[in-house]
Amino acid sequence: MGRALGLLVPEIVLVDLGSRPGSLRARSGDPAEGMASAGLKLALDYLPGALCLDPVVPPRPVGALASAIVWFDSYVTNLDRTPRNTNILVWHQSL
Repeated sequence: MGRALGLLVPEIVLVDLGSRPGSLRARSGDPAEGMASAGLKLALDYLPGALCLDPVVPPRPVGALASAIVWFDSYVTNLDRTPRNTNILVWHQSL
């Protein structure tokens, strides 16, 4: 949805999480849970060198971009974005 609205979002990629027993560790300690996560999955591309946005260090979202982010967060009910956890990455000096 973010991409359709013109927000910069990493590319969608396919990731193979493997299928060998024991290759995935479940958070709960239940091996069956880990195996349920095995296989081909959709993911967002890894951005090497990307850093979390620091609200006091440029670049900062301003104007239309800041407004679009706030609107999008409200629309999708993103409770995750806070001043301490911006949930926005800076990569190659752009958001």
